[in-house]
Amino acid sequence: LRKHSAILRSDDPRLDFVTYSELEIQVQDRQNSVIIFVSHRWLSPREPDSKCNIKHRLICEGIEHIQEIINDSDTEYFVWIDFSCVDQIDLELRNQGINSLPAYIERADLLLSPIPADSSLPAGAQRINYKGCKRLSIRDFGSSITPRNKIELAKYIHTSDIFSRAWIRLEQLIGSNTPVHPTCFNYFKRLNLHRTDRPHFFVTPDRKHSFHHLIMLPKLTKGIQELLDPLKGVTTDKRDMEIIQVIKNKLDLNEDNEERYSGDRNERGEMHGNGILYYENGAEYKGQFVANMKHGKGVLYYATGDRYEGDFVADQRCGVGKYFYTNRALFVGNYKDNKRDGKGLYFPPGRPNDPIEIFCIMGEVTEKSLQNIPASEQ
Repeated sequence: LRKHSAILRSDDPRLDFVTYSELEIQVQDRQNSVIIFVSHRWLSPREPDSKCNIKHRLICEGIEHIQEIINDSDTEYFVWIDFSCVDQIDLELRNQGINSLPAYIERADLLLSPIPADSSLPAGAQRINYKGCKRLSIRDFGSSITPRNKIELAKYIHTSDIFSRAWIRLEQLIGSNTPVHPTCFNYFKRLNLHRTDRPHFFVTPDRKHSFHHLIMLPKLTKGIQELLDPLKGVTTDKRDMEIIQVIKNKLDLNEDNEERYSGDRNERGEMHGNGILYYENGAEYKGQFVANMKHGKGVLYYATGDRYEGDFVADQRCGVGKYFYTNRALFVGNYKDNKRDGKGLYFPPGRPNDPIEIFCIMGEVTEKSLQNIPASEQ
């Protein structure tokens, strides 16, 4: 993909296609081959990208980051993107490709969405008719997305636009509700993370004050699935809604976990002692409680797949802890009021023996510390 300067159209002779049946024959171990489904919003009815091909660049960078995270030279990578993989010339073949969308995503191992900076988009790409559609904000995802990632994604108009497109909502819904086949590559299982669904990454151009510009979306809860109802989204062609409704009706939507607790209680019936708290959004806490609050030593598994191990005080991360990111990065250091605070060690993705000393003030890495971090890791 990188050797081409743009997203190629389906009839371009430079494309190197492989069918899924050929892939199964060629690849002896499907668990060592990764299929990446690119879920994106076209910037115009005829062209998916800008003239400067910003989305192509972001897609390439996102895939390269994923390769760094998986960190296995024996793993092969394949990319599915509609402009290249769905026939753009023959209308009948194009419709067949669209109707096969669930099958494509079912065979994919992860989803990737490029989020270009607003300044790089053509003016017309920012104008969407939101009549009858609630324009969603990244903040609508609630606590499932970390504050740092919310701040980064909220900067881009394209973030709200991509969440408002009916086709992208449908792709997110399919990806989150279609189980990963046991014989296929499983991202979370490979990295020993606490999720079982199919990951969906956003890749942004902004690296400032961010160790990685690859952001993983949380598992879609029932509430978020209702917000992202494809039938309430925006389409360029109103006739698409009929196809979207047919595909959505065939999906078996996951139900939310109920919040529940298993463990010790005090005489007032409060969570007190050792126990496990299962959250509605799929997060989970294992550890010590005092009067219904996380207090003492514990492990918090986030809905994103991140994990924190360490000290808690009155429901807040406070004391010494380790934060394991889904990109295989690691932070070890002090926490105060739920934020990194003071000295700590940052281990970049795939480099467990090469820590970088940093200093944080209420969650923010100081400018002086950023100088110690290579630009490729910021």
